Amino acid sequence: MKFYKNTFLLLIAVLCFCNVHAQNKDSNIIGQIKSAQNEALKDVAVYLLRSGDSSLVKFTAPDKNGYFEFTALQPGCYLVKITGEGYKKPLTKVCIPKAGADIAIGTIQLYKNVINLNKVEIEDTRPFIDVRPGKTVLNINNSIISTGKTALEILKSAPSVKVDNDNNIFLNNKNNVLVLIDNKPTYLPPSALIDILQSTQSNMIDQIELISNPGAAYDAAGTGGIINIRLKRDKNYGTNGSVLANAGVNQLGDSYGSKFRGGVGISFNTRTKDLDVFGSYSYTYLPINRILLTDRFVDFNNQITEINTNYFSDQSRKSNTYRFGADYNISQKHIIGFLINGYTSSFILNKTTNTDISNNGLSDSTILTNSKLNSQASRVAFDLNYKGSFNKAGELSVDLDYSTYSRNPLELINSDYYSTNINNVKLKNLKQYRTLDIQNTYPSHIKIYAFNIDYSLNLSSSSTLRTIIKSSYVKANNNLNFGEIINGIYHPDPTFTNQFDYTENINAAAVIYNKTISKQISLEAGLRAEQTISDGESVTLNSSVKNNYVDLFPDFHLTDAINANNQLQLSYSKRISRPEYTDLNPFVAYQDEYNYYVGNPYLKPFYINSIELQHIYKSKFSTTLRFGVTNNFVQSILIQNDTTKIVVTKKVNLGNRYVYGIQLGDQAEFTNWWKASFNLDASYQRFTGVSLNSGSQDIDLKIQQSFTLIKSLKAELNAEYETPTTYGIFQYKSLYTFDAGLSQNINKQAVVTLNVNDIFNTNRNRFSSTYQNLDITANDKTTFRVIQLSFSYKFGSKTVKSERVRKTGSESEEGRLGNGL
Repeated sequence: MKFYKNTFLLLIAVLCFCNVHAQNKDSNIIGQIKSAQNEALKDVAVYLLRSGDSSLVKFTAPDKNGYFEFTALQPGCYLVKITGEGYKKPLTKVCIPKAGADIAIGTIQLYKNVINLNKVEIEDTRPFIDVRPGKTVLNINNSIISTGKTALEILKSAPSVKVDNDNNIFLNNKNNVLVLIDNKPTYLPPSALIDILQSTQSNMIDQIELISNPGAAYDAAGTGGIINIRLKRDKNYGTNGSVLANAGVNQLGDSYGSKFRGGVGISFNTRTKDLDVFGSYSYTYLPINRILLTDRFVDFNNQITEINTNYFSDQSRKSNTYRFGADYNISQKHIIGFLINGYTSSFILNKTTNTDISNNGLSDSTILTNSKLNSQASRVAFDLNYKGSFNKAGELSVDLDYSTYSRNPLELINSDYYSTNINNVKLKNLKQYRTLDIQNTYPSHIKIYAFNIDYSLNLSSSSTLRTIIKSSYVKANNNLNFGEIINGIYHPDPTFTNQFDYTENINAAAVIYNKTISKQISLEAGLRAEQTISDGESVTLNSSVKNNYVDLFPDFHLTDAINANNQLQLSYSKRISRPEYTDLNPFVAYQDEYNYYVGNPYLKPFYINSIELQHIYKSKFSTTLRFGVTNNFVQSILIQNDTTKIVVTKKVNLGNRYVYGIQLGDQAEFTNWWKASFNLDASYQRFTGVSLNSGSQDIDLKIQQSFTLIKSLKAELNAEYETPTTYGIFQYKSLYTFDAGLSQNINKQAVVTLNVNDIFNTNRNRFSSTYQNLDITANDKTTFRVIQLSFSYKFGSKTVKSERVRKTGSESEEGRLGNGL
């Protein structure tokens, strides 16, 4: 209660601040809309555009008498555009000569469009890749290969994005990316966030925004930048939506066969003048497989021990994802709303590991390990929100959030030990000298409270000031119960059993100043302050680590619209990545006989300072120069004990990372039926730290080609190639992959799509490391050829009205709740 009491008092203070500034002299435009028969029209949308470039300033809808109003405007010339089904779209130019002027434009009459609407086809002509200053927007509806994919699979093929085999997401070669959905966080641990991305079907997604150098308006968390996934929400009056069904197979190759995959989803939007109700649901069944081959050498006491491991995981995951919300217009200037979203997930994971051990080239022993993991996870999040305009006093938005997450896995592990090397099939002639049965559970429960207050004030006709106040509180309880089963009785092992409780409170305040310096040049400068208070307590080990620190995060974005064809932006930002909660837990987790994972309670946050210079030509060709310095960056390292041959994985602050990069993007139209987009990321990275001084280039090229074979039949071909590179203590070999898709429109609403991803089954990570006393090579494959057929259908009316964009109060917690599932 104290948390929300403070929120209420702070809200009252901000409202008082609004009233104090109510005397600023801003301008208003008012008018009325009628039909040719002089009847008031209300079911239309009214847009206010800048006269110079037709960019959107505001939008509204008229009241029942056809009256509309645009408030808090700056001097200048505007265009009033009105759209409605069956009507012509008039443009009315309005100029405000000075501050404080109220302009009445009178009555605008709409006339019926004489064109037969049954024969008018409206086609989305947005390019798949839309480059803007500081942001790249992917229009998912215009990518055939994206159809039927999950959000995670779409990200894997997105320009400048990488997703490694552990599902770590990189943007422009920077990891620890902050992922938002509809401008709001998911509040989830990394694996649970991945589960949401694997459950979100492509027909639910409108756009994916890639923001490489975000400003103070966003949480400072996420040294890799921000990826914002915008779900579809229809802008039309009435009831609208879409449905999707898909089915296919993952072809694993070799002797692993094929796995079925499929899913269904529906999204809807019901909109009236005062009420907007929206929601979505999807069910996804996914096979998630992994083949990992490792070869490790241990040189100790004049003996070379080779440990060769063949690992295969076979996971079947069922996910139900839901979202339901509503916005209600209290008045034309004040909106309240709520949002409920969440998911339930269950999966069964079967793992087999064959470990062959030899000494000086002679076979010594073999371990066969089989495990079965059952897990259920659930998450539910509530958001209450308000947004209002106080005319000349500015705009205010408030969000209150509460979310919970729980996970309950149970794993049973059986290992059989043999005295000599074996062929997987011929077990009967071998001597078994040991059997080990293990039970492993690691439940987790998390609660998050957050609030966010955002207030924008027009200081003058050319400048605005935005202030943000935010606080979040996280409480996480994690337990690890591990032990041997002997004669059917469970015996806990104190080495691997642990209880870890974690609390974290982040308080933030930000100020963002926007200034239009001239017709071409604009400046955004921001400063964000964040206080982090955390307490991690290992109940089992009777130890705790507390932190309390304050950081400042400045940024600026200077944009120059040189002319109609050229735009230039210079930007700088500082950001932070805090340790994931479970990485701070000092427990030792058993993975197999020779592999453990240990937490690090002394893990520190790391920071990045980034600067970018971007040039855009005709919104098609872009060039971006980047430089970033990451201080105290975190990476998982492998610590080998030469005596026991055990390797422990542990995250540590490894050192500093320097990245120099250039990104080139181009969209070409060779003919009226053949288009292509190219994205080239080239960078040089240098790592320095304890026992680490390495550097490497990294070049990644992605090409998307689209072909219009006939009007209703289209094809797409994508390709990617990445050169060998180094990241931290690992050296990676080259990678290449090809995808193809074919799309057939049955009618205006229905589309059938056939996709084949990773056509030649070549997408795999091949890497090695010789860090300190470690000598290991590996071949790791998590992406396989997928053949999938999808059907999508759209339904609804076409009277346009835009919705508002909501922000909520907890953007940084989502990626740090631990390893989750």
